Amino acid sequence: MKSFSQKTLQQIGHYVYLLVDPADGHVFYAGRGQNNRCFDHIEDARKGAVSEKCDVIRDILARKKNNDVEIYILRYGLSEDAAKIVEASVIDLLDTPQLKVAPKLTNKYRGFGVNNGIISVQNLDQRYNLSTINNNLLTDPTRRIIIIRITQPVSRPIDIYNATRAAWVMDIKRARKADYVLGVRQGVILGMYDDLEWSKNGDRCEFTGRDISTTKLGKQYVNHILPPQYRVKGMANPIRYNY
Repeated sequence: MKSFSQKTLQQIGHYVYLLVDPADGHVFYAGRGQNNRCFDHIEDARKGAVSEKCDVIRDILARKKNNDVEIYILRYGLSEDAAKIVEASVIDLLDTPQLKVAPKLTNKYRGFGVNNGIISVQNLDQRYNLSTINNNLLTDPTRRIIIIRITQPVSRPIDIYNATRAAWVMDIKRARKADYVLGVRQGVILGMYDDLEWSKNGDRCEFTGRDISTTKLGKQYVNHILPPQYRVKGMANPIRYNY
């Protein structure tokens, strides 16, 4: 991906972005900008620009595998002044050696503005070029569906599945009645699963299932936006049922 669509450019305003090495997930650069600024560094590196950042990019591009720099938008829809503050804050956090991130944060809530939170450039661009799902597909009584809201930025099918399948506080008896599970992030349906087998892991529920996202049925759901009633801001429970 080399640029955002015009629809996306009209919506995202100023943003803060991260350049990530796909081999190990390490963030090696944080910046801010608007329009297609986040893509410029890769083109600069290809043209031979001299900087440590461009050296890292060229090393990534030269690999036989994982040779695309991953770009994540940390926050978007910002004013220029807000973007400057977010950029400086994230650089401080990432570049302070004595601070180490624990395996799991203990925050109960993710804070303000999560609907404009971290997302890959591919998924962000996709969001502004998607249509809302036909509501009948969610109210069909012959399809018992669990909608699970995931928070981490994911794009690969296996990562979407793993983020959706575990681990949830829910009634396992009710869960076992479901025909399908939808994995949703920031209002967009990313994955659909059937052949569900639910189990308990401590006080949490998880499932194994078959990914049907690319089937004829799955395509009616995946890469569509949930109707407004399914994505109310501030909704604490990540689990929704249609039955």
